[in-house]
Amino acid sequence: MILCKYCDKCEKLVYKRVLKSGREIRFIYCKGNRNIINLYKWNIDTYRKRPEIYTSCRIDGYQRQITYFFHRGKNEVISPVDGNLLNFSLDNLERLTKGQLMQKYTRGASKFPGVNVKNIKTKDGDYVKWKASLRKNGKLIYLGIFDDEYQAAHAYYQYCIKYEIPIRKDEIYNEYKEEFFKRDLNRKLSHRQKLRFEDETFKELMIRNKVENKNTENQYIYSLSKFTAFVGKPLKVILQEAKDDYDNKVFPDDGTVYKYLTTFQMSLIEEGLSGTTRSAILAKVKNFYKSFFIPVNPRIAREKEHRLKKSLEDIITIQDVEKLFYEADISFKPILLCLFSSGLRINDLLKLDCIDFVKSMKYFSDETEINKLLDDLYPKIYDDSLVAVVHNIAMKTKKSHYTFFNPQAVRWIVLYLLNRDDELTNNSPLFINKRNSRLRYVTVERQLIQIREKLGYTYAYNSRVNKIHFHGFRDAFATIMAPHMDYFRLENLMGHEHVLGHGNYVVQNPIEDLKLYQKLMHLLMFKESVL
Repeated sequence: MILCKYCDKCEKLVYKRVLKSGREIRFIYCKGNRNIINLYKWNIDTYRKRPEIYTSCRIDGYQRQITYFFHRGKNEVISPVDGNLLNFSLDNLERLTKGQLMQKYTRGASKFPGVNVKNIKTKDGDYVKWKASLRKNGKLIYLGIFDDEYQAAHAYYQYCIKYEIPIRKDEIYNEYKEEFFKRDLNRKLSHRQKLRFEDETFKELMIRNKVENKNTENQYIYSLSKFTAFVGKPLKVILQEAKDDYDNKVFPDDGTVYKYLTTFQMSLIEEGLSGTTRSAILAKVKNFYKSFFIPVNPRIAREKEHRLKKSLEDIITIQDVEKLFYEADISFKPILLCLFSSGLRINDLLKLDCIDFVKSMKYFSDETEINKLLDDLYPKIYDDSLVAVVHNIAMKTKKSHYTFFNPQAVRWIVLYLLNRDDELTNNSPLFINKRNSRLRYVTVERQLIQIREKLGYTYAYNSRVNKIHFHGFRDAFATIMAPHMDYFRLENLMGHEHVLGHGNYVVQNPIEDLKLYQKLMHLLMFKESVL
């Protein structure tokens, strides 16, 4: 098998060896390499893509493995023509450069760039498929496995065109273009491949979300292909139906978005997918709608009677807040009241500084420094018209919105600040821990758990009694205010990202909202027996 350096086909000799297992080692070698072959006992490695003969011997006291490739010179190698590693006859050997060898065994027999042979093992035997891939910025990007070589080439060229990767427009590319016009390659693409290479709505979705990671793109393709296959319509039509519902002012629960998502979720359950997989699929579908400013299952988008019925069992009530209030210490009382009266998320509340509280009182005081403001407010803390108008930029949605702290919350913020030991400035955190640094979520959660256990409230994930938690205050605020407030106004008050499709662009009037809020404050206040 190993050809000499002087001729291509000289006298051929046969190496024979029978192992203890009964396996026979046989290969052909040239007369020029006879001295090397006779030195050792050789074996054949049939598991590598290129033929290899190896042996082992003791060198410097250690057992070493020696491999001997079929080579001729430094830049040329000898390889089987048919790729069969068991066919070692000289008429089946060909001389190749190292580049040609890499092209043969790495790219396969395809003449198109980025297309390789992929042997798939089945019970009936191996059959050949074609794999498309390419390297971008040093990373290997996998494009899929195809039954036809031209389909794989089509996937490669379409990806290069999409991401503006230079293409060599040579004879091979012209041959691909001719074949492309001869037959409809798009018809032979799978549903997911059509979504990846042809759907303009999907391409726009990737641009809007700035998706560059291949795994993320594959997750979108997997989820949206399932969704479009279930609905039986392309993404463009599904999106247009949702926009028509908005133009016709259809209530979210009566629109196609709610109908599609609820039925699609049931189909995923019937399919037997795990909860984690279902959640991941639905998250990608919901993000598709949100990317085009379409609301998806808003928290308070149910009928009012349904929300009121649910609040009796699962939503925090004013009586629950009163019990928690009297069990909490002075540092935790304003946090409970602010959460219940504003609908803020806990992290948005903890990030506030004293200057935010100063600005929130500009409608009721002219003072612009925290200590002067406290001196001005202290005589007025029992005034039930004292409301803080808080401007917040939500950490989750990055949306700017206004909300309010009721007079009880303002009263206890003032008392809390007056009892603090540190020196107050406008840049001081509004809520601090024992070390005079900003209060953290873990600390306030620990306090809530202690109060909850003291009062006998139980807590279990997805339980009917799972209502005393931080997000429960936000649910309670929305549920109590929903029957008395306009849908747009309440969604803006809570800082939701999308309000019927265009929540980011609805202009708020804090003065009008404040007047309405002052009329409804009695819903969020209880009688304080002891201060």
